[in-house]
Amino acid sequence: MMENNWKRYDFDCLSSTNDWALANSHLVKETAVVCVADCQTKGRGRRGREWISPQGNLYMSLLFNSSRLPTDMVYIASLSAAQALKIMVPDIPLQIKWPNDIMVDGQKIGGILIEKAANDAWVVGIGLNLCSSPLRKDVVYPANNLLSLGIKIYRDDFIEIYLQQWEKFLQLDFKSIKDLWLRFAYRLGENVVIKLGSSELSGRFIGIDEHGYLLLQQAQGVKVINTGEIMFS
Repeated sequence: MMENNWKRYDFDCLSSTNDWALANSHLVKETAVVCVADCQTKGRGRRGREWISPQGNLYMSLLFNSSRLPTDMVYIASLSAAQALKIMVPDIPLQIKWPNDIMVDGQKIGGILIEKAANDAWVVGIGLNLCSSPLRKDVVYPANNLLSLGIKIYRDDFIEIYLQQWEKFLQLDFKSIKDLWLRFAYRLGENVVIKLGSSELSGRFIGIDEHGYLLLQQAQGVKVINTGEIMFS
């Protein structure tokens, strides 16, 4: 057991920790679950993107029941990761790219995938590049890893602190979560381009609303965006 409320399952390799959690969602009848794998053969991120998962990085999924809204989970998950890293490395120049990519110096070091299981349990997958990162040219934001940035943290230490932060933020209302999240918001107050499928919108990123939607200030007014990706302006 971990943090008194979680039971941990460790594996050498899985297709993905989210896949395992989705297939074993019945376990939440007993307790909340943490699934950790040393590597993944079919790791995935948002929008079905491949998450390259060699040995040595963090691949973890939380499986639990909660009445919180999906948007709440997105922000709680990314805020917990950011705050855990800040506790471990106080001077790390870390930000969160809306809604849940973990960035350091404009490079992606982590991501989060949230899914709903058949029995309405939540599955929150977290990938964090501790010691390696993929070399890909087909992405807007290059990936990096903490070790290359001169930062060495141990996986189990991060998991312990992450769960502590998770439990703390889960008790807060969304306004409090939003205010804390905005302290880490990547490119807040700057001009950005938002990619919406095959189209794009430009404007100034001025915040998020009570639903977690991005607020984009344009000449004609504020545009509310519920899905999309921040690009360079």
